[in-house]
Amino acid sequence: MTDAELAVARLRADPFLFFRDALGIPVITPDQERVVRSVLEHRRTAAPSGHGVGKTLIAAALALWFLFTRFGAKVISTAPTWFQVEMLLWREINRLHAGARIPLGGKPTATQIDLGAEWFAVGLSTDEPTRFQGIHAPAVLVIFDEATGVDPGIWDSSEGIAVSPDDRFLALGNPTDPSSRFKSVCDSGDWNVVEISSENHPNVLERRIVIPGAATHEWVQERLKKYGGRDSDEYRFRVLGKWPKAGSNVLIPTSLVEDAAARWVEPSGRPDAAGCDVARYGMDETVIVAIHEGGHPARPETRQGQNTMETAGQLKALNARRTHVDDTGVGGGVTDRLSEQEIPVEGENFGERARDEERFVNRRTELWWGARDALVTGLVTVPPDPTLIADLTSVRYSFDSKGRVKLESKDDVKKRLKRSPDRGDAYALAVAAYVDQKHQLDLDIPPPSEWAEYGQGATF
Repeated sequence: MTDAELAVARLRADPFLFFRDALGIPVITPDQERVVRSVLEHRRTAAPSGHGVGKTLIAAALALWFLFTRFGAKVISTAPTWFQVEMLLWREINRLHAGARIPLGGKPTATQIDLGAEWFAVGLSTDEPTRFQGIHAPAVLVIFDEATGVDPGIWDSSEGIAVSPDDRFLALGNPTDPSSRFKSVCDSGDWNVVEISSENHPNVLERRIVIPGAATHEWVQERLKKYGGRDSDEYRFRVLGKWPKAGSNVLIPTSLVEDAAARWVEPSGRPDAAGCDVARYGMDETVIVAIHEGGHPARPETRQGQNTMETAGQLKALNARRTHVDDTGVGGGVTDRLSEQEIPVEGENFGERARDEERFVNRRTELWWGARDALVTGLVTVPPDPTLIADLTSVRYSFDSKGRVKLESKDDVKKRLKRSPDRGDAYALAVAAYVDQKHQLDLDIPPPSEWAEYGQGATF
C-alpha cells in the first residue's frame, strides 16, 4: 500500500482526523461527535435536533469525508425544498470545500462535486422521486436535511440506494410532525437515534460564546419564556430535539377554560372590545362576543340568517371601543360598512399569513393561540356558555414540517362536532381586539375614530 493509500485509509477510519487536518474544523461539540460515531458504527442514523446545534455543519463535513475517502463513492442529499438543498447544506459543503487546509480537488458547483464519471456528491430536489432510484456505487451516503418535511415518496425511493453494509443513511432535522416518516423511522428500532438538545450546546452550558453562530444561553431562556416552559411542544422540538407529546394536540385544555369560567363575573357598561364571526344564510351562526373591563366577556350574541347590514348595525349599536371582524368571505361587507361609518374596526382574514410567520401557519391559528395565551396569563375569562366552552376545548393543533403551529381546519372541526366553531372564532377575534385595545391604552394613543379631534399632523 502506498503512502497516499495509507493516508486515505487513516482518514477513512477516523473522520475526526479528516475534519481537523483536511477541513480545518478545530472543534466539534459532544453531540456532533455522537452523530459522527453513529454514522461510523450504524448503517442508519436519525438525528432529531433543536435549533442552533450545528447539524448542517456536521452533515456537510460527513458528506466531504465520505466522498473523499472512498474511491467511487456517491453522496446524495435532499431537503424539502430546492432552496434548502442549495442554500443550507450545499452552501456549507462548498464553504468547507473552498476553505480546506489541503486541496481536495473535484469540480464543485452550487449543488454538485464531481471527482469522476461515477464518483460524485449531488444535491437533488424532491419533486422527482424517480431520480433517487437506480443509484449504486461501492459506497453510498444518503443525507436527508430537514428530514421531517421530506415527502414519503422520496423516503421510499431512497430505501433502494443505501443497501450494502458499507452504505450509510443520515436523516437530520427538527422533530416537528409526529405523522412524518422521520418520526416513524425514529420509532422503528431500525435506526440509531441521536437526539440533540440545544440546552447541551457548549455556548449554553458555559454561558459564553464558544462556537459563534450557535445557540446561546440567552436564546434558550428567551424560548423558555416564549413557549411557556420545557414541557411545551414548541420548546420540545425547537430546543430539546424531542417530538411533540402524544395526545397533547388540544389547543386549549379544559382545565384552563374551567379556571377562566370560575373567575367570570357578569359584565356591564360599554365593551372594551368585540369580535364577530360573520355568517349570512344557512346553519352557521353570526356570533358576536364583547369583552368588558377586567377581561370579562358577555355571553355570545348569535343570529342565523342575518344579512351583513344588520350585523354591521348590531356592532355599531354595541359601541365597542375596538372591533375585529372575520373579514373572510361575506364578512368583508361588515368591515367595509363599519369603516364607512368611522367605527374602529379591523378586518381579520383567517386564511392570510400570520404576523409571526415563523411560528404560525396562518392568521386564524395565530388568533386562537393568542386567545390561549390570554387565558394562560389570566387576562380574560370565559362566560358560562356551554357551546362556546365546547368550541374552545375541542379545536386541535399540530405542527407543519417547518415547525409552525397549524390549527385544524374549520371544515375538519365541523365534521367532528357536527357544527361550525363559530363562537370560538368570535371569542378569538374578541380577545385579539381586547389585547390590541389594552396595548393602545398602554401607549396612551386614542383610537383612530378620535384622531380628527387632534387636528392634522398631530402626534401622541
